[in-house]
Amino acid sequence: MAANTYFAPNVWDVLRKQLSLDHEINQPAVQNQIRWIISHPSYIQGLAKQSEPYIYHVVTEIKKRGLPGELALIPMIESSYNPFAYSVAGAAGLWQLMPATATELGLKQDWWFDGRRSIRPSTDAALHYFSYLHQLFNKDWLLAFAAYDAGEGALTRIIKKSPYTGRRVSFWSLEVPQETRAYIPRLLALAEVIQNSQRYQVRLPNIPHLPYFEEVNI
Repeated sequence: MAANTYFAPNVWDVLRKQLSLDHEINQPAVQNQIRWIISHPSYIQGLAKQSEPYIYHVVTEIKKRGLPGELALIPMIESSYNPFAYSVAGAAGLWQLMPATATELGLKQDWWFDGRRSIRPSTDAALHYFSYLHQLFNKDWLLAFAAYDAGEGALTRIIKKSPYTGRRVSFWSLEVPQETRAYIPRLLALAEVIQNSQRYQVRLPNIPHLPYFEEVNI
C-alpha cells in the first residue's frame, strides 16, 4: 500500500488535466474572489484537505462521463466536502441535494437511509443532474451551475424576464439572487487557483489519486 501511494499521481495534477472551462478571470467578481482566496490560504487548504476521502471518486466519475473537472469543486462550495452537511432548507450531502430533487433523480430517502449522504449514488445523481442542466440551458455551463444553485425553475423565469431573451444569454447579464451572484465567481476562482497554484503561490496538500475507501454491501 505504501509503495502504491508513493507512485500514485497527485489528485490535483489529475484534476488540472480535467479543468476545461474558461475561468473568466477578467470578470471583476472573479478577480475579487481570486484575491480573497490567495489572501486566505487556509481556506483553500482546509477545503482541499477535507476533500481527501472523496475527491478521488468524484474526479474519477467526472472523467468517465467526459464532464469538466470544475464539477469536482462544487462540493467544496456546497458542503466543504462533508457528506453529513445539512442545510436549514433541507439540502443534504456532498452535493447538497434537496429532498424533491433527490427523489426525482432516483435517490432513496427513508427513516434508515438517505442516498444524498452516500457518496456513489449521490455523485451519480448530481452528475446526471448537471448533464441535464447543461443541455437544458443551451450547453452553457455557467447557466447550469447557476440553475443548480438557484433552481432550474427560478433561473428559467429570470432568463425569460431578461431583456436579452432571444439572444445568447450570459450569466453575467442576469439578475440572479445574491447567493448565486457570488457562487459562480467563487467556483471559477477556486478552479483558477487550483489550476495555477504555483502562479498564485498557493500550496495544496499532497493527496494521492487513489481510492480512500472501499464499498461493501450490507
